[in-house]
Amino acid sequence: MDVSALAPFSNVECPHCAAHTRVKLQFGPYTLVRRYAVGGMSMVFLAHDETLDREVALKILSEEYSADERRIVAFEEEARITASFSNPNVVRVLRTGRAFGRFYIAMEFVPGGHFEHQIRERGKIPEAELLALAIEVSQGLKAAHAAGLIHRDVKPGNILLDSEGHARLVDFGLALVTHGGKAQATELWATPYYVPPESVEGHPEDFRSDIYALGATLYHSLCGKPPCGEESMATDLLRAAKKKIIPLSVVDPSISMETCRIVERAMAYDPSGRFSSYEELLASLTGSLNNLTSGRAQFTEISAKRRAKKKHWESLMAVGAVVAILSAAGFLWWVSSRKPKPSVEIHAPVVPDLVPNKAAKVSNIAQNYRDARSSMERKDFERAAVQFREIFNNSAVQEPTRTWTGLEAVLAHFLNGRSADAVIQGREILNHMRSGPGNVVENRAGLIRVLEQLDNFPPLSMPDMPQGGASQVVSAMLAGLKNWDQGMTGPAAICFQKAVAVKLPPQDTWALVYQKVAADYVGDYQLISGSLFTEIPADKAGCEAAVDQLNRVLIMLKTRGRAKFNVLAWQSDLKLRAKLLDVPKPLPPSLAQVLARIQIFSVDYQFKDAMVYLKSLPTNPSDTACSALFAVAELSEDFLLSIEQDLTKQGVSAEMKLKSGEIMAKISIDPQKVITVTSADGWPRICKWRDFTPDALIALHRVLMKNQKTELAWQIRRHECAIAFDWLAGNRERAFTAAATLSQSSETYKKRWSQISAGLPK
Repeated sequence: MDVSALAPFSNVECPHCAAHTRVKLQFGPYTLVRRYAVGGMSMVFLAHDETLDREVALKILSEEYSADERRIVAFEEEARITASFSNPNVVRVLRTGRAFGRFYIAMEFVPGGHFEHQIRERGKIPEAELLALAIEVSQGLKAAHAAGLIHRDVKPGNILLDSEGHARLVDFGLALVTHGGKAQATELWATPYYVPPESVEGHPEDFRSDIYALGATLYHSLCGKPPCGEESMATDLLRAAKKKIIPLSVVDPSISMETCRIVERAMAYDPSGRFSSYEELLASLTGSLNNLTSGRAQFTEISAKRRAKKKHWESLMAVGAVVAILSAAGFLWWVSSRKPKPSVEIHAPVVPDLVPNKAAKVSNIAQNYRDARSSMERKDFERAAVQFREIFNNSAVQEPTRTWTGLEAVLAHFLNGRSADAVIQGREILNHMRSGPGNVVENRAGLIRVLEQLDNFPPLSMPDMPQGGASQVVSAMLAGLKNWDQGMTGPAAICFQKAVAVKLPPQDTWALVYQKVAADYVGDYQLISGSLFTEIPADKAGCEAAVDQLNRVLIMLKTRGRAKFNVLAWQSDLKLRAKLLDVPKPLPPSLAQVLARIQIFSVDYQFKDAMVYLKSLPTNPSDTACSALFAVAELSEDFLLSIEQDLTKQGVSAEMKLKSGEIMAKISIDPQKVITVTSADGWPRICKWRDFTPDALIALHRVLMKNQKTELAWQIRRHECAIAFDWLAGNRERAFTAAATLSQSSETYKKRWSQISAGLPK
C-alpha cells in the first residue's frame, strides 16, 4: 500500500486481509504510541524515545501548516522560547526535528492530564487546592517573565498536572518576547474566556496580561464557570463582556474574601489596577493559602455575612428554618415528657477463663459466649457474627475478652461472605484497640497492623509475631480471608498455611476452630489451582468434559464465596467456548447485503452502530468498499457531534423540517445533551437527531458554519463531515457535487476524498 500521503498514526485497512494497522509510527527517533491531544495547528502524541528509553510528548505540526513557512517559523519559535529557560513548573523541551516533512517538538511527558479536565469532571476546585496550584503556575510565569517572555495563552487547558498533582505550564506557541517591557501581537488567537482586555483592544501587552489570564483561570476553577460567557472574538462583544464580569465574591460567597480580592485584582480591566509584580502576586496567594489552612475564624464570619446578604429568598428560607426548629423543639419536649419504657437488658458473653466486671451477670455472659462458640463450630457464621458482636458491644465485659470477641466477629463476617460488614467491624475494633481498652491483648501492635490494611487492595502479608498463640492464628486468618475475598487466592493460601502451622498453648485452645477452617481453605485452594483451571480445551468435547469435572469439584469445596465463584465462572467460560466451537463460521455477506444493512443504520443516523457492524465483518466483501463505508460513517458521526457541540454553546434560529412534516424555528442543546426545538408560534418540544430530515441537518450545518471564525483547515473538516453525512443519508448526487467544489479549495481534501470515493459503491 502507498501510505506516503497519509498523516502520522493513520489507521489503514489492508485491502486483502482487512487487517487494521497504524502507519508512520516511527517518527524520527521516536515511536508514536497513541494520540494524546489535538490543537488548532498541531497534534500531540505520547511517544517512546528509542534512544533514551523514556516516554515523551511529541507535538507535530499539522499537515495543513507543514508547507506554511510562517507557521513553521512560529512552531520553531515556540520550541526555542520554551527551551530558553528552565523552571520546575514549566514543561521542558527536549529536542526538535523533522520527519515525513513535518516539524515536531519533543517535550517531557506529564502524565496527570490537563487542568481543564479536572474542572470538567469536578465542577469546582476546592479553594486550598487551587491556591497551591496557582502559586506553582505563578512561579512558572515569573520564570518566563525573567527570561523576557509573556505566555499569552494561560488557561486551564495549558496547565498540566504531573503524577504528584503539581502544576506544569505548557504551550508557549503564542508567546511574545518582551525583554521586560511590552510587545504587540500581530494576531489574536487566545481563548475568549481568558484573554485580557488589552489583547482584545489590540494594545501592547506585558506580564500583567498573563496575570489577567491566570485570574480568569482561577475564577473559572473556583466557581465552576468562566468569568464571561462570550465566545466570539469580535472586539466590541468581547470588550463589553470584559467590563460586565460579575465579582467572584457575588458568584460564590463561600470563597474567602481574601482569595476573591486576589482574583478580582488580577482581572482588573485596566492593567494598572493589577498586581505590579509576580512577587506581589505570590505573596498574596501564599498569604491567602496560609490563612485558609490555619482556619482563621474571620474568614468564616465574613463569608457567613456575605451569604446572608446575597439574595432575599435566603431570608425567607431562614424564617422557614426557625419555624422548623421551633416545631422540632416542641416535638422533643412532647417526647421527653412521656415516661420511657424500661429498656431490654442485653447480656454479653465472655471467654470462660476471664472474669467479667461486677456489673455483668456472669452466668448470662458465659452462656452467650458458649452459644456463639457453638454457632462457630456448626459453621453458622451469620449467627456467630451477631453473637460475637453483642459481646463486643457490652461494656460490662472485661478485657482482653471484649477485644477478642470483637476480632472473632470480624472473622465470622468474612467466613459468612460479608466482607463489607467485616471491614466495618474491623474499623470499630481498630478504634477500640487504639483508644486504650484493648491494649492488654497479646501482640496488639501486629493485630492493629493487619486491621489497618483490611480495606486496602494490595495483598496483605502476615506481620512478624512471636511464634505460637491465638494472636498469630487470628492475624493469619484476617490476612488470609481479606486476600481470599479479593481474589488473591495464592497469597491467601500462604496465610492459611501459617495459621494451620501455629502451635497453640493450652490457654488458647479456643482458636483451634479457626485452624480447622484455615485447613479447609488450604484444601479448597489446592482444588481450584490445578491444571483444570489453567489448560483450555481445544475442542467442544474437551470443554464439556472439563465442565463435568468442575461439577465434582463444586461438591468437594468446604468454604464459601471465592472458591465457588471461581469454579462457576470458569464453568461459564468453558460452556461459552463449547458453544462457539460448535457454531460453524458464517459466510461473509455480499456487498449488496452490507449496503442494505448500512442503509438501515443510516435512516436513524446510527453511525456508531454502522461502524461496529463494519468492523465485525469477517472479510471485506468488495476490496476497499468496507474501508470507504467505514470512513463515511465515522465522518457522519463527527458531523452530528460537531453540530451538538456548537448548539451546546449557543442555540440558533433556523427553519428546520422534521420528518413528521412540522417546521421548527429554533434549536438548542442543554449540557445533558437534550435537544429542544421550538416552533414558530413558540411551542417547545424535545427531539432526537433521528426526528430531523437530512436536508434540515445540512441546512443547520450551513447556518452554524456562517458564524464560525476558525481556521480554514477546521472549516474544511466540518464540510468534509457534512458531505459524508449527505452521502450516507441518501443525497449522493448533492454530496458528490459538494465534494467536487470543496476539492477545488483544498488539495489535501481532494486526496482524501479520492481515496474514499474510489471504494464507495456506485
